[in-house]
Amino acid sequence: MNTFKNALNDLKSKDPKIRNKAALALRDLGDQRAVGPLISAIINPDNSKSIGTMLYALEVMDCRELFLPLIRIAIGGNFEASAIALDLLHEKDFFVTDEDFTESKSFLDNIERSDLKDFQSVALNELTELFFNESV
Repeated sequence: MNTFKNALNDLKSKDPKIRNKAALALRDLGDQRAVGPLISAIINPDNSKSIGTMLYALEVMDCRELFLPLIRIAIGGNFEASAIALDLLHEKDFFVTDEDFTESKSFLDNIERSDLKDFQSVALNELTELFFNESV
């Protein structure tokens, strides 16, 4: 229990190495209670350049309610974060509300394609085909 609490505390660190170590410990523990704190750390703008390991930790957890955040990360994250978010979106079953579905579709439809890096364009195409049955 102490390891779990320490890892949750360490997710709040400003040091990405400490956050990564905490994320790996939480992955090893596989405790579902870590999903909320992991997502909080992932969406914290101060952590935006180093979220890959925290996303990796989610691979062993129930992420069914994280459809919209993962869609946003798959397009807006760095290469590593985008790749892991895409993997999660491919591998997991999601509980998607009508609101999340509509918001995700709107988000993807309104992306300025000319501003995307190559890996983001690939992610956008994959997501559009996978979840919205549309070719780009």
